[in-house]
Amino acid sequence: MGKVPFDPVCYAINSISMGDVIATAPIVKWAIENLHKETEYTVLVYPQFEEFFEFVPKERIKPYGIKHTFPSSYLIRYLNTLGLPAGTPRNTSMRMHLSQFASLKLLDRFIDVKHMQYLPLREVPIDHFQVDLKRAVLIVTTHRDDVRQWPKETVEEIVSWLLKNNYQPVYVGKVDDSAFWKDSPLKASFEPPTGGVDLRNETSILELATLAKYSRAVIGVDSGPIHLAATTEVPIVCGYTTVSPEHRFPPRAKGKFYAIEPNIACQYCQSYTNMHFWDYGKCYLDTLECCKKMTAPKFIAALKEALKD
Repeated sequence: MGKVPFDPVCYAINSISMGDVIATAPIVKWAIENLHKETEYTVLVYPQFEEFFEFVPKERIKPYGIKHTFPSSYLIRYLNTLGLPAGTPRNTSMRMHLSQFASLKLLDRFIDVKHMQYLPLREVPIDHFQVDLKRAVLIVTTHRDDVRQWPKETVEEIVSWLLKNNYQPVYVGKVDDSAFWKDSPLKASFEPPTGGVDLRNETSILELATLAKYSRAVIGVDSGPIHLAATTEVPIVCGYTTVSPEHRFPPRAKGKFYAIEPNIACQYCQSYTNMHFWDYGKCYLDTLECCKKMTAPKFIAALKEALKD
């Protein structure tokens, strides 16, 4: 009996969250290499994120957001069902690991966890940024949701410690990327403190990944740039507020990782309460207490460990 071919498939990466897309890439790669050597497939992804799918032949990758017509034989696998007809449930990363959320409809059920590790990205020139990579610590200073910010005082204290110890703070992230995010643009709750290099809005995805790879460490609160840094082996110090670290830690073969926790009664509300009527980009108690607990001493203690040779 001959090999039974898989049905033609369209992988629709319909997410504008960079972390979700990064987590999806290794699963799509596994599927292509193991299921579609002799069958048709297409990958739809927003053009901003095509760099994560350079393993896909150019003729098989198309921009998400433009209508495509496929034969009725095609199976459409969405990253999530957001925007589809009412009554269709949306997958969520609230109570599962991000790679499971990005599994494109249960592919993770028969994929070994080692195949879910984030994929390394192509390196690009970064000399023009004039960053001293031997001393550089990347600080993710921007956020989309109010519940994923950290206090201005925290960053200032961290920067002061870095400068005192002869490290170079490098501020990264996007600010007011409203063309992409529309109703919820990325923002910063403060201007970068004096000292360091301000590269906010200055880097492409591949440039930021290359900077992270050769820097001493990357720090911030759970966000897309943190997951981008996890495509490298750079030490990462990441704060968690509404979502538990067990659901959002980045899977990779090598690289130090330190989770900063708020240690309050209402921490990880999104992971453990999951109230469908609430927008977890906002604080249910209107206190942002979990963000206030993202204090400098916690990050500095972890940085001391992360920066050890």
